[in-house]
Amino acid sequence: MIFDVYSFTSFDIEPLIHGSLIEKLPELELAIDGMISPEQAEKLKVFK
Repeated sequence: MIFDVYSFTSFDIEPLIHGSLIEKLPELELAIDGMISPEQAEKLKVFK
C-alpha cells in the first residue's frame, strides 16, 4: 500500500474528489491502495 508508512487502515477520499470523478471512485480507491495493474500504471505515465 502506498500509504503504509503512515499506517492508515482506511482513507475516505470521496470528500476530496471532484464531482465529475465520483463515478470513478472505486478505481481511484484501488489506485490509492496501490492495487493498479501494470497497464493502468502505464496509462498514468501517459497522463503525466
